[in-house]
Amino acid sequence: MLAARGWTNQEISQHMNISPNTVKRYVSTVLQKLNVNHRQALKKYMLQ
Repeated sequence: MLAARGWTNQEISQHMNISPNTVKRYVSTVLQKLNVNHRQALKKYMLQ
């Protein structure tokens, strides 16, 4: 949800106290599972 709101990986990692690389991996996995290519498409998907 934070990625869909436009937060950067760095901002998310600081907020959740995890590594930016972990955030990157999680976001990539979510994008693949939802079959979307970009964070902007993720935002549109979340608003449906």
